[in-house]
Amino acid sequence: MDVTSAAIGAGLEIASAADRVTRANTFWLASAESGSGKSQVFRRIAEPILEHQHKLHQDFRENTFPKLDGEIELLKKEIERTERKATRTTDPADRERLLGEVTYKRARRAELQQANRPPCVTPRCRNRTERDRDR
Repeated sequence: MDVTSAAIGAGLEIASAADRVTRANTFWLASAESGSGKSQVFRRIAEPILEHQHKLHQDFRENTFPKLDGEIELLKKEIERTERKATRTTDPADRERLLGEVTYKRARRAELQQANRPPCVTPRCRNRTERDRDR
């Protein structure tokens, strides 16, 4: 089902009412005797999609992750440094400015942490990533 759903994508939709759109739904019932070749057929159908997802993951691990991870670490250190400055200052305006910086940097760090997940092609992968993120 993941393969069919990924092949259909999010672009297939119909106007099911004046103010409502329905996207494609897939339901399968497959039945065949054991040893009849179901797995071989499935592997051939799924191979291009799984290969694409593998390439996306590899590119993420080699290129995207190190950059995002480095930026997240820098922000962490900048936040700590700015917090120390804010605790030492006696000027209320300066303190307010520094706290604003901390707030901005924390939001940016959270945004980067959210983006620091490998891309997903299949719905199963997307669901797994969403469950991990919600923990």
